Amino acid sequence: AGCLGLFLFMIYFPLDFYRGYVLQHRLGLSVQTLGGYIIDALKGLLVAGAIAIPLTVVLYALIVRVETWWIPAAVGSAALILVLTVLGPVVIAPLFNTFTKLPESPLRGKIVSMARESGMTVEDVYVMDASRRTRGGNAYVTGLGRTKRIVLYDTLLRDMTFEEAVSVVAHELGHWNRKHLWIQIWLAAGSSLAGFAAAGILLRMVSNREWFGIARPDDPAGLPFLLLVGMVLSLAVLPVDRSLSRTMERQADWSSLLIAGDNEG
Repeated sequence: AGCLGLFLFMIYFPLDFYRGYVLQHRLGLSVQTLGGYIIDALKGLLVAGAIAIPLTVVLYALIVRVETWWIPAAVGSAALILVLTVLGPVVIAPLFNTFTKLPESPLRGKIVSMARESGMTVEDVYVMDASRRTRGGNAYVTGLGRTKRIVLYDTLLRDMTFEEAVSVVAHELGHWNRKHLWIQIWLAAGSSLAGFAAAGILLRMVSNREWFGIARPDDPAGLPFLLLVGMVLSLAVLPVDRSLSRTMERQADWSSLLIAGDNEG
């Protein structure tokens, strides 16, 4: 699993590098150094490996022991999404950025007030040191339960007016107000079940015919095949996924006008 992941990383790296470094600099959006980009890429590889390799072991343990393994696999996938949503802000995100609390200010007061009106109780508003990578200004809502927080890019504070910054945050609160996070979690759980079921059927079909050197469903030689099935299915549903994403963004835009109450901003 580790070797396959490293191989895929190397295959995709040229395209990722062009998209994430070359193109961003050409458009004047990125200020990240080449060394910084490579360090981020290696950190991402290590984090992905630390999560994916143990999960692969668990997956094959299920395939060995449970005939309808795709059902617990899908349930586990949904649980993993929840765990990563909760732990991501406090475990993974600090590996890539530094976060500091936004001091008491009119902007912080306005953000907390808007969050409360949107049905979100938030204790902390954080500032992220995005300026060491990008010139773009943004904000986002992350976490669940006690890890729930609002995060602002430092570039947002540096380059935008008070009204503009409020509107950006109001858009992100619009996602929360319309429960987009939970919609995405449920859709991910459903698509995981369908994807694992399709993969299970295809894996059994392939192993029965001993194609690609796969002798049985729990043969680790089938891992590349499983990944290929997952990639093809992801590509197939991508238009629907993007259409849903655009719908959610438009909904959040409308919500931001209501939450911030400032059309000019």
